[in-house]
Amino acid sequence: MEHQFITFKLQNREFGVDIHQVKEIVIRQPLTEIPGGSGGILGVINLRGNVITIVDLTYLLQGVHGGDGWSHIIVVENLGEVIGVAVDEVSDVLRVDEAQIEPGNSLFHINDTFQFLTGVAKLEERLVMLLDIGAILQRQGGDIVGTARG
Repeated sequence: MEHQFITFKLQNREFGVDIHQVKEIVIRQPLTEIPGGSGGILGVINLRGNVITIVDLTYLLQGVHGGDGWSHIIVVENLGEVIGVAVDEVSDVLRVDEAQIEPGNSLFHINDTFQFLTGVAKLEERLVMLLDIGAILQRQGGDIVGTARG
């Protein structure tokens, strides 16, 4: 069985997210900062009349800000909320056979820290870490959605 992933880069590391988790991809847009927002929230944008919260994926994964070098927003829907995830660069759509995916539960069994890593796509020239964006956003809970709504 073949799976499709949107691949992107964060601080020179390559990640992928299941194409079914992605609503759309947009280029960077001017942000409006939210006073008192949590560390992972960069701000909000107006996307075709809808206010969308933009989060710093590097911060959500590593607890440190990814800087200002991001160029794209991956728009996802999580628990009924539309959220934008800032990434440095969107690469392509990757088609991967199930046999090329090393499941996350066999790799990251040390503790729950890696619950958002679903696996690793083993390609000839590279490895791509596969993320569950929904799990990352759920881990942050109300810090993301609640702050945007005030």
